[in-house]
Amino acid sequence: MKEYGRLILVLSIVAFACGAILAVTYEMTREPIRSASEARLFQALRRVVPETSDTPQPMDVASDDGASVRFFRFPESGAVAFSVRTDQGYGGGIELLVGLDRDGRITGLDVLTHNETPGLGSQILNPSFRNPFVGRWLEGSDWRLMKEGGSVEGISGATISSRAVCDALRRAVTLYSVYRSRIETQNSPPEGSNAP
Repeated sequence: MKEYGRLILVLSIVAFACGAILAVTYEMTREPIRSASEARLFQALRRVVPETSDTPQPMDVASDDGASVRFFRFPESGAVAFSVRTDQGYGGGIELLVGLDRDGRITGLDVLTHNETPGLGSQILNPSFRNPFVGRWLEGSDWRLMKEGGSVEGISGATISSRAVCDALRRAVTLYSVYRSRIETQNSPPEGSNAP
């Protein structure tokens, strides 16, 4: 019986030490991970809105149900960027960052996260797939694959991944059309200011 007590004490000390090491490691790595994540997002914002020297400003836009959606606005150019997610990918979720000019044309498209098959579905990362979206109107485009009657050239051998990008763009249309007036209201200079 005494042996069990000692065993429990030793296991408790080991568990406490492991927990303390994990807590210290978490605290030490939390800030570097957050900084690296912000740097990746900033680089992606620069890729999707490349024609401006504005510094992107985060803007949380309230929805009718009390939630908020984060957009990034570029005040001088009037461009905006926002992320949209779909769970229709072959490997699960795909998150896109979409950049738009002030008129609603796509300035860039970047894949933030995905779990697509390397060499097939991961081709959604290639500029040869993403670049044809640039210059197209977000609203008013038929975001379906050509073989399904739409206007998007899919990736051979990666139909599900291509279809998922189309789904994300349809979600982006919905999101942007719902929040567009709120973005434009928050994007305009306050009355009485000397801003152009």
